[in-house]
Amino acid sequence: MKKIVLPFLLAFITLNSFTQEIEKADNSKSKALPLIHAFVNSTFKGNSITNFSDYNIDTKKISEHTIILKMLKNKFLKNNFVNDSINYNENLLGFEDSSANNIIKNVIKNRQFILDKSTIFTTDFYTKNRLKIKNAPKKIMGIALGDFNGGLDSTRSGIIYLSETLSKIIKREKEFKEHILAVKVNGIDTNIGFNRAINHHYNFYQNTLTIGDEIVSPIAQNAFNFYQYKLEETFKIDAHTIYKIKVIPKRKIDNVFNGYVYIVANHWQLYKLDLQVLGKQIQQPNIDFIKIEKQFYFSIKENLWLSSKQNLQFKFNQHGIKIEGFYFANYKNYNFNNEQVKKQLNNTVFSIDKDALNKKTAFWKNNRPIKLLSNEHVEYEFKDRVFQKRNSKPYLDSLNTTKNGFRFTDLVFDYNYRDLYKKNRFKVSFPFNIMFNTVQGWHAKSMVSYFKDNKTNNYSVSTILNYGFADTQTRITGHVNYQFNDKKSLLNTNFGRQLTEFNDPYSTAPIFNTITSLLLEKNNSKFYDKYFAEINYRQEIINGLYFKTKVSFESRKPVFNQSNFKLINWKGVEYSSNNPLEPVNYNSPVINKHDIFKLNLDATITFNQKHILIPNNKINLPSNYPKLNLNYTKGISLNEKKYNFDYIEARVFQNFKVRNKGVFAYNIKAGQFINKDNLSFVDYKHFDITQVHVSIRKNYTNHFALMPLYGFSTNNQFTEAHAEHNFNGYVLRKIPYINKLQFKLIVGANTLFTHNNKPYSELSIGLNNVGFGKYRFLRVDYVRTFHNNKSIGSFVVGLSL
Repeated sequence: MKKIVLPFLLAFITLNSFTQEIEKADNSKSKALPLIHAFVNSTFKGNSITNFSDYNIDTKKISEHTIILKMLKNKFLKNNFVNDSINYNENLLGFEDSSANNIIKNVIKNRQFILDKSTIFTTDFYTKNRLKIKNAPKKIMGIALGDFNGGLDSTRSGIIYLSETLSKIIKREKEFKEHILAVKVNGIDTNIGFNRAINHHYNFYQNTLTIGDEIVSPIAQNAFNFYQYKLEETFKIDAHTIYKIKVIPKRKIDNVFNGYVYIVANHWQLYKLDLQVLGKQIQQPNIDFIKIEKQFYFSIKENLWLSSKQNLQFKFNQHGIKIEGFYFANYKNYNFNNEQVKKQLNNTVFSIDKDALNKKTAFWKNNRPIKLLSNEHVEYEFKDRVFQKRNSKPYLDSLNTTKNGFRFTDLVFDYNYRDLYKKNRFKVSFPFNIMFNTVQGWHAKSMVSYFKDNKTNNYSVSTILNYGFADTQTRITGHVNYQFNDKKSLLNTNFGRQLTEFNDPYSTAPIFNTITSLLLEKNNSKFYDKYFAEINYRQEIINGLYFKTKVSFESRKPVFNQSNFKLINWKGVEYSSNNPLEPVNYNSPVINKHDIFKLNLDATITFNQKHILIPNNKINLPSNYPKLNLNYTKGISLNEKKYNFDYIEARVFQNFKVRNKGVFAYNIKAGQFINKDNLSFVDYKHFDITQVHVSIRKNYTNHFALMPLYGFSTNNQFTEAHAEHNFNGYVLRKIPYINKLQFKLIVGANTLFTHNNKPYSELSIGLNNVGFGKYRFLRVDYVRTFHNNKSIGSFVVGLSL
């Protein structure tokens, strides 16, 4: 270790001769030197000099070397050291202001140029993904976790997922396409894995990155609103000067990173990243942290620093499950030939080569950029053996014998008989699923079903028996479903007799109707009886265009309340009649008995529909573009022409991210009945309504929260609109103390226009991600209604799953 004594060095530097050298270089007056960076040229060795103290540089392997002394806001001074002697050359290199803020400003000025230049390219991509679990519980909420395909040791710890992928990436602006050339997974049946490059392709030149939430980049256009910067080190790599800058969040609760960025001087581009974000910063309390390390290399041809390697690590902890994740990515062979790239882009954003699953060990040995760790070698070999054994017929037959035995709990939770080898299942639901409504009283349901799963198609057959103890009626339905080879077409047949709600398919969950009826004497559900037979067919005609058709026959008749049972008898409160239009008329039916034939045509268009192609399947992805739905229904009465009608409806809906400010969603519908005379109340347009102040719906832009049930059902024209913005913490994380709760603010509005009615509107403000610690599954909204110059308000509690 060669040692430079800093007091001597500083004393020497401050001599007039040194000042004169600086003055000769910049023709300025002599100034004090507040900060000096010293480092060995072309190495990482060095540090900042801020105090009068000894300064060490490890040069034991270098007999002759050059020390660079750099002064903040000044110049570079190059000094040659030979055998502990110090020789100063008048070799001053002019540089711009090198304070941390000015370095970042230069990068921000340059970011759009880099984004534009790297907009279109292809590259070869390799990734390795590894998940480890530690001290896994045997059960969660009574559900056995198993041993993760033999991956757990005696402490219930081990690798539960290991996968590698080789692919070709094609990128143009926001378009991203990946074609898998080879994939290797540890003992999973499909062997496809989930190592999509787009899930981990982080471009820090963009303003935000999506990692559980929209996180502001340290070099975003508005980065100085979120970060402070500190220059900690300057060093040389070959001919390039690198600045190591510490990234410090201004507010710890913001959706921001902390760590280091390394900037290339003069190029003002990223050389390296070492950043971390905490789970609480992205409002994901189950995540301890996510760490990203990214390395860039210089392309002389493109004059760009291109991403070459990336490491991502995270820790997750929920319900006693502790998972550590590691993700490595490697990029090489970039091609910026724009014309070639454009020809390869289409709506298929992810596909798998037909031979991707068949690559041998030698192929992987020659093509993976990093060697496997010893435990990863063992993991692959072990899981392959386990997979072969656990998918053999003797092993699966032994599981069938063990699992197919009848238990007393099967009377409550259904009995399943499985043949794991042939992949079929027989299920019996015993009549202990007992609910209550005022038409049937207490009623029990039992189901028998058979399901067959093939690699190319599947089908199921089931029958449901329902018996009401008050009306003493038995209703039986049958159901047959067949999914075709391409997984895009589905044929469904239903028939029998059933008790149906008028607002089907927006029916009240039986459990909620049971609770409100027995405890509050509010029998919200209103029914009619029908014999029916229907055939449904659904198919994706072309990419993004789904077509559905339904042909049905229905014989309908009215039903009346048959039970007045309740657990709590509230004074002055009585069950309403089964007539939605006359709640206190218990003898007058809302419909008369009639038969009708119906034809329904339905088309949904998703603009710019992106999809994934995997063996024997096409999977459509959620789209940021609007979706358009068109619906036509023709009703032809078989006994009374007055029930004939035509109905048309159009709907447009969409949800999309608003940069780092959350997600906005809207849903607009309009419909009208034509060629109608005396429409049956069954065929009215009924609206989706939360009939109790508890909601289990995931989509809040398709229903009203407090609208009176059947109060606005119409046989004429209507327009309804729903909108909601989920700020995802953008607003609340800026409020002191409130931000520690990690709630997410949501605002919404619903409105309805119907013929001969004044507009009905709802405004709501709510909190999502409500709970404590890592248990956050509630959403609470305060809703205010406006109609006929009256306004009421109430809270609605929902499950955020």
